[in-house]
Amino acid sequence: MKTMTHLEDHKKNGEIDWSSYRAAQKANGEICTKCGGYVSVFGGVGHPDECASCKSLGEPEEVTHSDIIRCPACGHEMKVSDFDSGELYGDGEHDVTCYECDHEFEVSTSVSYSFQSPARLAPSK
Repeated sequence: MKTMTHLEDHKKNGEIDWSSYRAAQKANGEICTKCGGYVSVFGGVGHPDECASCKSLGEPEEVTHSDIIRCPACGHEMKVSDFDSGELYGDGEHDVTCYECDHEFEVSTSVSYSFQSPARLAPSK
């Protein structure tokens, strides 16, 4: 079984070559070949793979993905970031037209937040 990709193997002149590192992660099956998200590697690494969300895009049921929307008519997959207006990043329903077949459909965006607090201060004496 192959091992995980190591940053140290992708250093040039002391700097990390991020594109080389990510390409190696994709080739090794650590990150998704489609969206770049992390792939579950419990079964081992060693071959390119897609994350569970990208695999579900091929199924006929309703799907949820953090970066890609799928046309219900032709199955064409579009990156949300490719839409110029940025409105798809807002919470709620949005009308979309497929780039491939011109089918109009609605996508729903659900936005969530998380908050980070600073480290606790050392107790004063």
